Amino acid sequence: LITFLMIGLILGGWSLIIVLKIEKLKLKIDNIDNLDFDHSVEMDSDDELKSLALAIEDMRISLINQEKYRNQMYQNISHDFKTPLTVIKSYVEAVEDNVEDERTALQVIKQQTAKLEQKVHSLLYLNKLDYLKDSKIHSLDLVDMVSILNSEVDKFKFHNKDIDFIVDVDKKSKYYGTYEHWETILDNLLGNFMRYAKTT
Repeated sequence: LITFLMIGLILGGWSLIIVLKIEKLKLKIDNIDNLDFDHSVEMDSDDELKSLALAIEDMRISLINQEKYRNQMYQNISHDFKTPLTVIKSYVEAVEDNVEDERTALQVIKQQTAKLEQKVHSLLYLNKLDYLKDSKIHSLDLVDMVSILNSEVDKFKFHNKDIDFIVDVDKKSKYYGTYEHWETILDNLLGNFMRYAKTT
């Protein structure tokens, strides 16, 4: 009987310690986005719960770093968009106040709009790359490049009236990958081409 009582006390004490450790981990998870919370969790024993606590801490630090990167990126994007918009607004007001002629203002506005378009295109391209990277595609298929090229030409052919597209490709051209991957690649190539090419 004494032996059973001692075993019961040992098991009870061990269970209480486990429960307290789990409660600490739960409290840490509940406050994982609270920077004012004391996230230090002392784990004396080198067991699975300590490994879990370390994994949670690594995840918390990773989330903080991602948030810092995201905030910095938003600040950079806001600054990049603010300058062309400010210029456009100032020229519109200059025309309204009759201190600048409309022809000059339209040229400047067109240039600044092109810059905004380029920045939006770059932002969408980066977002699309992140999406493709996280989509975890396990299999690649033979993709009909003729279909993608024709679709891309239709997308870009009106961006510059001085440029004519000539598509010369084998109708049987197929390459391994996904439609989204090849579309992203061609979006970037043709986007750069349209910005720098004069005629073709």
